[in-house]
Amino acid sequence: MKLAPVTILIMMMIGTAHAADLTGRATITDGDTIRVAGKAIRIWGIAAPEKRERGGRQATAAMAEMLAGQVVSCRDRGQRTHGRIVASCRVGDRDVGEAMVRSGWARDCPRYSGGQYAEAESASPRRVTYPLPSYCIAKGR
Repeated sequence: MKLAPVTILIMMMIGTAHAADLTGRATITDGDTIRVAGKAIRIWGIAAPEKRERGGRQATAAMAEMLAGQVVSCRDRGQRTHGRIVASCRVGDRDVGEAMVRSGWARDCPRYSGGQYAEAESASPRRVTYPLPSYCIAKGR
């Protein structure tokens, strides 16, 4: 049987389009790291304090409250950090990274986000009180 080139292309796209995406209920590691389908995921474009840092427990609790009982869909951004998949995640139509920044428990990480969450950070009624991590500052600045 001979397949038309368009059919082959469609089959390839179906097989690869979402191969790296993860969907499921999340367990929370901290304010910017979750686990979905057994995989560690670092939320793309944000930085939240570690559990042991000031605000870390609150950031972890905010992430847990936001994702409790929800199905999370994460799109792999093709990067890895400390063995974690770097992904943009959503709960329904809500961007998890933006929601964490808007809540005040995470900061926009412009080196990686390109400033995507800067407006959410400036609009947040509560600002997380820890300094922006050096890895979030673009090199050469």
